[in-house]
Amino acid sequence: MALAGVLRSHGAAVRFAVNRAPGVLEVLRQAGFEGVSVGKEGDLDLSAVMPDIEKWGAQALVIDSYSVQGQHLARPGLPVLAVIDDLAAQSWPVDLVINGAAGADRLPYSTPPHTQLLVGERYALLREEFAREPNRSVRRVVERVLISVGGMDRHGLTRQLMAWTRRALPEAAMEVVVGPFFAPSEIRRLEQAAQAESRITLHRDPATIRDLMVSCDLAVTGGGQTTYELAATGTPALSIRIFENQTGNLAGLSAKGALRWVGDVRDGDLGDKVQCGLAELAAKPDQREAMSRSGRRLVDGRGAERAAKAVVNLCNR
Repeated sequence: MALAGVLRSHGAAVRFAVNRAPGVLEVLRQAGFEGVSVGKEGDLDLSAVMPDIEKWGAQALVIDSYSVQGQHLARPGLPVLAVIDDLAAQSWPVDLVINGAAGADRLPYSTPPHTQLLVGERYALLREEFAREPNRSVRRVVERVLISVGGMDRHGLTRQLMAWTRRALPEAAMEVVVGPFFAPSEIRRLEQAAQAESRITLHRDPATIRDLMVSCDLAVTGGGQTTYELAATGTPALSIRIFENQTGNLAGLSAKGALRWVGDVRDGDLGDKVQCGLAELAAKPDQREAMSRSGRRLVDGRGAERAAKAVVNLCNR
């Protein structure tokens, strides 16, 4: 969606073909994009999308799916091809490979000689708002903590993070992001927790999150795209791996000092690790300041613009 937004600002008509996971089309429509559902969740290949590609007369196809294989793309008559791939586990006969993960430049991509590799933090696909320089000052006392685990919360991790944060930082306010795919039962539990304490504020699928991040002193987050948004806003963070494909994000950003990878969602001692990490960073504003500088230095928020220009240039050649 971040890439689509920039392409649209360049005058492109952008449409999505997505699987039938509940709620996905509605999220796209709320953002002003057209889309169609094809295939079941986790079962989408290029053949299901071809009729729409031909009907739309698409000049470029951007693929962001683990279901599509490189062999699907070795066929005549396809438009400019770009693939968003964080694994480098197969050959890609495409024009562009995009991977904005930290350390992606070390992955062994197998591509034809003409393929452009847009890899590394410079190509993190963030919305345009994250290109603005954050007006951040590092306070000596942690007053506000952001909690965000991503679009869904299958493990009930948000509630646990709220409890661990309260134990570690009894006086801090909590800004809790509720993603668009949270289960209704989980939302009700979070609402009950927020009603019981005035220092907890829920943010239901906010249209923009950048200013909220800048207003917080520290974040506790999942290991997905949010880690790059936090880096771009200079927000020090403790991050937790929820899905295996978040490993590259966490390893790369933690190695470069932009966040601290505290553990995995299934760790039996995760609560202790989160509480210790929060207490330590709260007590060391110099470490938080160093993390803030490292994050913004790595991720300038212009990755989607760079990738969009590459797609447009290929369409116009």
